[in-house]
Amino acid sequence: MGVRVTPQCDTINTIIISTGPSLEAFPDVAFGDGISLVVWSNSSQYVCKGARVAPSGTIIDTAFIIAQYPFFFYPSVIFVGSKFFVASSGGSQIVGRFVWANGSMSSSTVIATSLVTPRQIRMAFDGTNILVVWVEDIQVLKGCLVSSGTGAPIGNTFTIASSYQLDRYSLGLCFDGIHYCVTYSDSGRIYMRKYTTTGNPIGPAFRISNSNRAQYGCDIISGFNGRYFIAWSENFAGNRKYDIAGNIDWNIGIEEDYNARKSISNYGLPKFSTHFSSFLRLNGLENNLFRVYDAMGKMVKEYKGDCIGWDLKAGVYFLITENRRLKPVKIVKIK
Repeated sequence: MGVRVTPQCDTINTIIISTGPSLEAFPDVAFGDGISLVVWSNSSQYVCKGARVAPSGTIIDTAFIIAQYPFFFYPSVIFVGSKFFVASSGGSQIVGRFVWANGSMSSSTVIATSLVTPRQIRMAFDGTNILVVWVEDIQVLKGCLVSSGTGAPIGNTFTIASSYQLDRYSLGLCFDGIHYCVTYSDSGRIYMRKYTTTGNPIGPAFRISNSNRAQYGCDIISGFNGRYFIAWSENFAGNRKYDIAGNIDWNIGIEEDYNARKSISNYGLPKFSTHFSSFLRLNGLENNLFRVYDAMGKMVKEYKGDCIGWDLKAGVYFLITENRRLKPVKIVKIK
């Protein structure tokens, strides 16, 4: 089923998209070229199906088959400029094919092979190519770049994370306009790792929350007023009672932030020199907490406003207020 939602988050009405036999599950949806394409898995017919839905909620066509056995598990769909791309898994492979708004489809292409029961496929589009990521049953998180023109893989499959405590059902992916950002859960903690549009990692993975409670089931979007919004399930109360938590994080990376060269007073902080050799002191905010991140986006340490960065090594960092309401400020510790 589906439901239309207004920009004010009011639901309009429930739409019955498919009433196929037995279990229909793992739906995904994307919008483009004036329609929504919904894809899902049908475990009784062993197929991956799709349906086109108009903005009015009208079902344009009944469920049509996108992929057949064994490639009907965990389908994912994304709009890539002029067409949709659908990926699904089965056996030891992931396959994909293009679907146009008029319902026509390309032939299938093999994205990755020699896998161990791939699950939780996620995709993001950088304007030229597609990054496809997935988690395998052997607790390995992998990725592969795919051409948005041909649907064929670009280069080899690469490993993003590998751990016997990697959660097979926690995976998020977005493109922030510069980099791909992958989020996942390892040992009950949420991590992010960034990649270039050529599939090269930008430093190691880093935690996006300093909570010590168990965290699983993450997802991420970009473009939230220049920031990320990351959501996950967290064991707040103990006794396996999980609730939904989230962070709104600034897009900190290794690119130069030219806006940070402006007067610091623009960001609601007292004026201070952003270059220092011993430590920073923010007059009037000595007892406030501040977080310092390195150029890779990893939180280094928390400080009070009276002695920020006293133990940092020389380098470029970003200063953020504890409540994250102000824009990150670039600071430089010199020798």
